[in-house]
Amino acid sequence: MFKLFGSKPKPAPTAPIQPKQEAQGAQATIQKLKKQVENLEKREQFQQSKVDALVLEAKKKAAAKDKKGALFALKKKKMLETEISSLQAQQMNLQTTMMTLESAQMNIQTFQTQKQAQSQLKGIASHMNVDTVQDVMDDLNEILEDQKEVTDALGGQIGDQYDEDELSNELDELMSEDVEEGKIIDDTPSIYTPDVPEGPILPNAPTGEITVQHQSEEEKALAELMNAMA
Repeated sequence: MFKLFGSKPKPAPTAPIQPKQEAQGAQATIQKLKKQVENLEKREQFQQSKVDALVLEAKKKAAAKDKKGALFALKKKKMLETEISSLQAQQMNLQTTMMTLESAQMNIQTFQTQKQAQSQLKGIASHMNVDTVQDVMDDLNEILEDQKEVTDALGGQIGDQYDEDELSNELDELMSEDVEEGKIIDDTPSIYTPDVPEGPILPNAPTGEITVQHQSEEEKALAELMNAMA
């Protein structure tokens, strides 16, 4: 069957709520819940003061033999206690709702942080990956190897280079020739050190044939010194 008045128009799609807007809305709702919990606590305290007053009233009327008045006071007390129990249950429900919203708000903040980190990591990954890093490291190693070769080249010896083993063999041959020809002479000067006995030196009487010896200047000076010490 055809509908006389046409089909019901579809509601226009609403734009998705952004996480930031959700966090702000959750915070506003939490503040309202806290305010309502405070109002319920004040209402509970007020009704409890009435209960306490009705208990005293019931005791007084019972003492005055007014049983009917005492029972009426207790009935009103029961009604107030029922309301107090309801107020406490409402507070508990509001507290549970508030804790749930606070947890949800924390989850939104965590989600936003994770999403931001994900975006930054994607940006970094678009400029750097394993292949790119490996290429850079290979280039660096090649450059360092080239620089090492340049340094070694700059520190190398320039000019003619001689074989040390060949020079050593030539020196051995020269020494062998000098030994064979008797050309190696020890030119180290000898130092004359006379033996001087301890104590006073007494001249010995000459015996036998006196031989005149030729003394050097050094021997003469030493002899004069020994005579002076006698």
